[in-house]
Amino acid sequence: MTGVVAIGADRDPQHWRGTRADNVHLTSFVQQRLLLAATDVFITHAGFNGTREALGAGVPMVTIPMFAEQPANAARVTELGAGVRIELERAAPQAIRSAVQQVLTDPSFRARARGVQRSMLALPPLSRITDDLTGLFG
Repeated sequence: MTGVVAIGADRDPQHWRGTRADNVHLTSFVQQRLLLAATDVFITHAGFNGTREALGAGVPMVTIPMFAEQPANAARVTELGAGVRIELERAAPQAIRSAVQQVLTDPSFRARARGVQRSMLALPPLSRITDDLTGLFG
């Protein structure tokens, strides 16, 4: 298993002094949608865009929400059966490892994430919103 961790656009991975396993690749930035296409599980803080992109790619998640809309997004991912949630206070390495293993070994998480993906793909394109609103209020 290989992990990719984006540490922030303003941070140089060459200056990372923390511990890191050999199978973890650090980067300043990653094209998330491209990476999700080849991802088995997405560990995320459950921000709106990352959650939407993961579900759009049919990728199950381990969510660790911190603030703002993230707890609500994480709750919805759990309700949908597309991932598991870890509270920030409990996000120790062993807890994250256990949650990732759970998501990887139980095929229902991927099946449910792909079900959401199919539902999203069946939606009309966002470009239709102007015509739809004109039809409603025109």
